[in-house]
Amino acid sequence: MGVVEILEKNFPSLTKNFANNHPLLEKFLKNSLTYDDKIFLTEKLGAGKFQKIVFRAEDLKFKILKKLCPNYLKYHDKYIDWQKNKKLQKLHSDYEKNKVIEDANLQKEIAHKEFYREMNRNYHMSSTRPLEIIKYLEWNKAVHKRSLKLNGLVIASSLGLTFLGFPEILLLVPIELFSALINFECVNIQNHNIYRFKEKEKKLYEIQTRQLKNNSEKYEEANTLIATKQEELKNIPTIDEIIASIKDKNQLEQLKKLLEKQKATNNMLAKQKGRI
Repeated sequence: MGVVEILEKNFPSLTKNFANNHPLLEKFLKNSLTYDDKIFLTEKLGAGKFQKIVFRAEDLKFKILKKLCPNYLKYHDKYIDWQKNKKLQKLHSDYEKNKVIEDANLQKEIAHKEFYREMNRNYHMSSTRPLEIIKYLEWNKAVHKRSLKLNGLVIASSLGLTFLGFPEILLLVPIELFSALINFECVNIQNHNIYRFKEKEKKLYEIQTRQLKNNSEKYEEANTLIATKQEELKNIPTIDEIIASIKDKNQLEQLKKLLEKQKATNNMLAKQKGRI
């Protein structure tokens, strides 16, 4: 028996009175909250205010990272390559090896975009693949949910040990409570944005399909050039390596337009910083 059934069975008058006075609660009891209702509830739980704090923290994070470790991407790529090579040593089939290589290149590509744009993948929508953000939001939500469970475990253990005669352990409780609050708000933010994008999923799918088709047709030769070089190197090629592979004027023109488009996208995203 679910929560709704238990409430209705044991507290029928209370449930009815609350539902009559609170439309959202009535929908909750009937398991019929719309995305608009869910967005409203997550907003009331502080999603909008806390997200502003997250964006300020994001901005500070990249400023510190670029200041203290300007060669971060170099070390990141080396670490990804080390992980990749370690996995490849254990594999035998070309299919499995190619999957590992593709995954490593994708991780590098994402890290480079985040570093140059100063935007985390799970808080900013891609202009060409807008639906991807839902996957990253779900991933980030799962991370904070696990952390929230750990907070609860540490708090319960600390209280138990305190009663058993270890009062100094009690100092962990306020720290874990603060951490739990942050994790709760992070989960709430993820839910808030998941509901927003799920509500518009059909429209986003249409935009993504159209964008990918247009890019494929408009920059077909440039994309083929980059993909061929990446396959040859088994790694993400540098701009110099791509230019060195150009065979005709058409490839050069398309590559130039593709880079100009990417620059325009980066400039547009820079103006949208602080918004998802």
